[in-house]
Parts: sequence; structure tokens; C-alpha cells
Amino acid sequence: MRFQLVFELEKGQVLPINYQYELSSWIYRVLHQGDESFADFLHSQGYKLGENKSFRLFTFSNFHFPKNHWKRIGDRIKLYCREISCTISFFVDEGAEKFIMGLFKDQYLSLGDQLNQAKMSVKRIEVQPIIVPSNTVQLTTKSPLVISKKRVDGSTEYLSPDASDYQAYFFSNLTEKYSAAMLSQEKELAPEIIQYQDYAIRITGRPPRKKGVTIKAHTKAQNKVIGYLFDFELTAPIELIEFGLQAGFGKGNSQGFGCCEVVER
Repeated sequence: MRFQLVFELEKGQVLPINYQYELSSWIYRVLHQGDESFADFLHSQGYKLGENKSFRLFTFSNFHFPKNHWKRIGDRIKLYCREISCTISFFVDEGAEKFIMGLFKDQYLSLGDQLNQAKMSVKRIEVQPIIVPSNTVQLTTKSPLVISKKRVDGSTEYLSPDASDYQAYFFSNLTEKYSAAMLSQEKELAPEIIQYQDYAIRITGRPPRKKGVTIKAHTKAQNKVIGYLFDFELTAPIELIEFGLQAGFGKGNSQGFGCCEVVER
């Protein structure tokens, strides 16, 4: 289930370039107001797969700013517009659509860090249908897509989409999240997904653009995550593509990574 949130704000406000963690925290707070148990489940437990893996199956895009109505100044964004928007997507039952729309309607948000806070309110919320026409679709990233693996020394290596093992890690992550989701609903994995042989991801258009995002900026816990913005062709079962569009592709979805959308060709 996917929504577009349109925020209204005063011109001239300043937003930190690294706002993803704070926006994620706000989403959790809104969910907590409406359904405390569900919000606590997402934040503290998530959808489990085995003993050591857990997933928060929602994602959101970067903010969309009207063209020529914003300016980057160092690690800040100066806003010269009255509206900005973002996409937020959840793996939830369709019956929850009106409930979630009601939660976010007219919400107030003060977003930023110790240096700047941009104040805005939700002007409107619109449902965005997810339509996957076939098992091969053209996608574009609306927030950085993160694929990583552990090095021998335990550190994290962030993979570029043109890395030789990118596809293997991409589909391993996607199918694990899907398996965790099905287990949570006590559903069996569809044979056509388990036995599918033609998984493929292919970069299209311009070369991928590297994008680093600092989580918990200006605190002792700050951490930089590396993702990529790019267009790609994805071949997979339709149900799995739809799931990825709802829950996010790659890692760190609930922190604002891996939000994608279908583009028509």
C-alpha cells in the first residue's frame, strides 16, 4: 500500500540534507498514536526470519522539491517553496488503507537536527496504486538503494549496482523479506516464486549515482550509509515485484532506503 504525502510549509525554511532518520522517527510516532501495538511491533521486533534476521516492511522516498525552488548550501537545503512531497509505502492489508490515511491526515511535523528545524503540516494524502504489468518492469529509485555485505573483518562493504555479486545479494535480501512476510501471515511460499529461474536486474539509462546518507547526524551514534540512485530493469515474479514496491528493495527500508517506482517505457 503506497501513499503520497504532500506537506505545506512557509517559504525560506532550512532542512538538513540528512533528514531520513528524523523522518523515519516521525512515521513511527504517527503509527504509534493510531496503533501502539503495531508501531511497537515494527520498531522493536519486525518480521522475523529465523533467530537472527528481522525486517521492518515499510519504506519512504526522498522529499520531492519543486524544480528551481530549493538550493543546497553545504549540508543544508534552503526551501523556496510552499509544498514538498514524499512517497510512503507499507506492506499491510488493503483494508488498512483508510486507517493509515486517517493517521497521517493533518499531522504536524518539525523536522531537522540541533541546527535547523523545518516546520510543516500534511496538506493532503493520496493513494498511489501499485501496478506491475508483467514480470519484467522498468524501475527507478526514489531513495538510495542499499545492498551490502560483511567483510572478513566484520566491517560493512556497500556494493555498487555494477558489482559482480550485486544481483545475488539483491535477490537474497528480497526473497528473505518476502519469506518473513509470508511466515508472519502463516502463508506458504508460492512455488512459482521458490522455483523461479529467471531473476535478473539490469542497469538502464545513466550510470548509478552514489549517495551517502548520515544517520543520526551530529550525535555520537552517527553512521554513514551508502546507496545508489539509478534506473533498472527487474525480472522476477509479479507478486515479488509488488512486494518490493510495498516494502522496499535492499536494506534499511524503514530508514528511507530502497523506495522505487515503476516507470513506463
